[in-house]
Amino acid sequence: MNRMFGTMLLNDSCGNCTFARMESFPQKDVCTDSVFKELFFAHARHLHNFLFYKGAPTAEAEDLVQEAIL
Repeated sequence: MNRMFGTMLLNDSCGNCTFARMESFPQKDVCTDSVFKELFFAHARHLHNFLFYKGAPTAEAEDLVQEAIL
């Protein structure tokens, strides 16, 4: 999904890809607090460590992790 351009990349069972406008797909909230918390704690620390390893200062790495997960 690409929020900036309002399109979604669709992939059918045959491996064919197509783009569709987001307006044609109603969005529903499928991420509960518990699911989001599980996702965050499963990946945030590893992503932060990787960004820090690549040279991002601690504060910037924290901001980038937050942007990536949100």
